[in-house]
Amino acid sequence: MRQLPIRVLHIVGRMNRGGAETWLLNVLRTMDHSHIQFDFLVESHLPGAYDEEVRKHGARIIMCSGHRSLLTYAYRFLRTLREFGPYDVVHSHVHHFSGITLALSYLGGVTRRIAHSHSDTRVSALNTNALQTVYRYLMKRMLSRCMTTGIGVSMRAAEDLFGRDWRSNNRVQLLHCGIDLTSFQPADNVEHSRQGLGIPDDALVIGHVANFSPA
Repeated sequence: MRQLPIRVLHIVGRMNRGGAETWLLNVLRTMDHSHIQFDFLVESHLPGAYDEEVRKHGARIIMCSGHRSLLTYAYRFLRTLREFGPYDVVHSHVHHFSGITLALSYLGGVTRRIAHSHSDTRVSALNTNALQTVYRYLMKRMLSRCMTTGIGVSMRAAEDLFGRDWRSNNRVQLLHCGIDLTSFQPADNVEHSRQGLGIPDDALVIGHVANFSPA
């Protein structure tokens, strides 16, 4: 019988403010920690805005840099699996680079390997060079061989990482990100909220919810 908790290693660039990272933090806040335990492998030496709260919920931030040198990264990644594991699941959120992380997870003996596509990068990919095009092709091939599950947050995100025929692949599924709507309830006192932000009562307010960066 499977022993609890199920141990999951999430792979992200950094636990900073972003769509995937904020969603992961919300899951961490609300999940049953007696059944599931998260750790986060990050690729940056820089601290993330969510690091402190991640640790407060019992998860570890594990740094694994060196992805510009494949041999260095592979050594550090496999060492992480040995030192901090064993992990039941590796859940990778780094788009095409998930081909590398899940191949290494396979070599490290992790039986459940998830690639999660959070965006559609095809427009920005139009301006890339031949070497980058080959890289994306190879990563998709590695994903096809090494992932046990593929997840897309939208149909376009799924098509970008898993191909146009992703619907016929029984390993790939569409899973919209669940959002806790309680944080978005209208303020009880709009005037007080305006004053707290230094906004005049008669000013027109336009809200923007996104990163100011190309997808």
